[in-house]
Amino acid sequence: MIFVDIILGIAIGFIFGLIPNLHVNVLGYVFLLTSFFTVFHDHFVLFLCIGLSHLITSYIPTALFGIPTESTIMHIFPLLKFFQKGESKTGIFLCLVGSFFGAIFSVVFLPFLFLLFSFFFQIYWFIALAILIVLLLFIFQEKTLRSRAIMFFIICVSGTLGIFTLKYNFFFKDPLIVCVSGLFAFPILIMSLFNKESFVKQSKSVRSFPKRSLFYSFVGSLSALFIILIPSFSSSQAGTIVNKFLKKLKNNEYIVLYSSISISAFIFSIYLAINFFKPRLGYIAILQNSNLLPSAYNFFYDSLIIVVCVCLVVLLIYLFIDKIIDFVNSSNLFILNIIILIVSLAIVLGFAGLKSVPLLLLSISIGFLPIVFNKPKVVLMAYIMFPTLLFYI
Repeated sequence: MIFVDIILGIAIGFIFGLIPNLHVNVLGYVFLLTSFFTVFHDHFVLFLCIGLSHLITSYIPTALFGIPTESTIMHIFPLLKFFQKGESKTGIFLCLVGSFFGAIFSVVFLPFLFLLFSFFFQIYWFIALAILIVLLLFIFQEKTLRSRAIMFFIICVSGTLGIFTLKYNFFFKDPLIVCVSGLFAFPILIMSLFNKESFVKQSKSVRSFPKRSLFYSFVGSLSALFIILIPSFSSSQAGTIVNKFLKKLKNNEYIVLYSSISISAFIFSIYLAINFFKPRLGYIAILQNSNLLPSAYNFFYDSLIIVVCVCLVVLLIYLFIDKIIDFVNSSNLFILNIIILIVSLAIVLGFAGLKSVPLLLLSISIGFLPIVFNKPKVVLMAYIMFPTLLFYI
């Protein structure tokens, strides 16, 4: 029966992961609204595999269309350079390498996570200080006073939106999907309609991987071990911080690093939710609130399921990626981008209703600020960091 849950979870995650702009959190909310959880109640392995499969598969639309979710936002520009050369398949395979080794290392690091979290999770000043330091790093990494002022403005605007929507529910309940889509996904979707580089034909060959893939996967998983301790921190912040320390990472090295961070953060979030009731990711929190998590984490059993699932997802993508690339190459990408935009809008409106339109438009306007001023979009994560900071001070 467990094997059936694994295969079904991988298949569901793979199918939904191919849909651009469909974050795994949205998938969790859809499960709630459609009572999908009640049909497969107590099938923790099923929903675990859905989340892992969706996370890894979602790199495909990011690589082929440049359309992110919050989880893949930092992949856009490195993967875009592979896309512009017609080498998206290489970028996707780099994501698979980072995901595979990141999953292995994260399982090895779980005992260390237990010790770290046991020590730090009650030290509120440490959490507040860490968030504040990262916000300041966003600003002072800029070289000129004008650039710092622009970064400060974007941080304040996106952070204020977070305070009004997440802390005080000023617009309506559950605004996260609307705002994350508006801040991150829709500006890039709209820009893609005017991007002539969207029509580059993609090759089905794969270039060589970085020689130190194992090292960057290790560093990615290790950094996720510390970043997961802080609420509101995401893989995006971890990737930015580690990139500052390592310096001059090549695109292929960064993709391996970030993929490792992303999957490690997901696995660590599962562990924290089960052992400490402290999920760090929305999808895991939904599972917890739906009473779908086990009472204890079985290290060998659950870790084996995670590794098996990741291996099978990587194999599945390997088997189907050429067919997906053939489909994209033979399609009118301008029409595809319009369809994706319409589907993404339907997902948001279907979830939040027409009342969400003003908030969506406001979020999109703020989401365009980093594009207009040529700043990293990760700075928009102030949307989540501001409310979290206020909670801990």
